[in-house]
This record gives sequence, structure tokens and C-alpha cells, in this order.
Amino acid sequence: MECCKMIRAGIPPSWKGSKMRPIDWSETFEQHWKSAQSGSLIRFWEQYSLHDSSWIGAWFDPLHERAVLAFHWDTFWTENRVPYPGNEVEHWPTLLIRLNKFILSYYDKYDSVDFASNAICGASTRPVTREEREPLLTGLSSGLQLAVSGTDYLFQESLVLTTILGDMGKWHFLHDDHVDFLCLLEDGQAVVIPSV
Repeated sequence: MECCKMIRAGIPPSWKGSKMRPIDWSETFEQHWKSAQSGSLIRFWEQYSLHDSSWIGAWFDPLHERAVLAFHWDTFWTENRVPYPGNEVEHWPTLLIRLNKFILSYYDKYDSVDFASNAICGASTRPVTREEREPLLTGLSSGLQLAVSGTDYLFQESLVLTTILGDMGKWHFLHDDHVDFLCLLEDGQAVVIPSV
């Protein structure tokens, strides 16, 4: 019950008791994103990595067609461009990536997993060509045909497919390439990610 209340309030369970300011999904939600940086995930992965980072979770906002991906970010791999507080995960910065024009997500779980963890091996984002959009979207909607009205934007947007590779499988997210980044230190203060 406590966990459900926290998720509804926008507080990931792993943040319980931490100094981190919770993400408020209510009317003040946008206040937390004033320090965010906008950019392209394709360009972000050219400079940064989620290698050795770990999932906190993913939250979906269907009303505004957005999703937020949250990670304990192992900034060791940023070559000191983002502060690295040491090898203890609880002190790592929290990286929030808000996907705009979020369309869908799906999960490819590995057949056999010897152990379960939230560890991330890597991530990538690639453009989705016009030729592959309708078959991809139709296939992922259980064979239903795309409606004529309301889907035109799917062919006008700069759609990309982001894949997060973890120990247990791959998470895929279809969204617009324009995203927002928010990196928070342990005390909840936002830190600038250079060259985003």
C-alpha cells in the first residue's frame, strides 16, 4: 500500500527516505523541470553512456504523451564532465529523461536469467524511417490497423526508437527525438550536463 501511494505521488520507492526531492506529478510537476536541458537522445549517446548505471523506474503520462525514465547514473564514464561521487550507488546522481510525444514501449525479456538486477549495460537511440513506421506500429498493436484519423502525426514527427539494454532484457521506447534531461545530485540540486 505504501509503495502504491508513493508511485501515485510520483516518488519512486527506491527514493523513500532519501534526501531527494520527490517528483510531483500534480499541478506543480512542471516546476521540477525548469532546470531541465532539452536535446536529442541520439546526440546524448554520442557523448554519454548509461553503462553500469541502474534503473529506478519508468513513469508514463498519457494525458501529455510523455514518459519519464529514471536512472541511478554512474557518472564515472562522463570523464568528470558530470560530478562522480564515488562507487556507492546511493550517492550517484539521478538522471531523468523525459520522452516527449511518447507513443509506446515494449520489453524483450531474456529467456533465461541467472540473476535479476536493475543494472544497465548500455543504451542507444536510432531514427525510425517512414518505411518501417506503419509495420512497426501495426505489429506492436497486436495486428490492429492504424486508424486513419489521429495517426498522421506519427508520419510527420522525428520518431526514434530508444533501447535500454539490461541484465534481464531490452526495454524499447518509441518517441520523438526531442527529449528533456534533468540530472539531480544527491541533495536534489540540478546539475548541468555539458554539451547536451
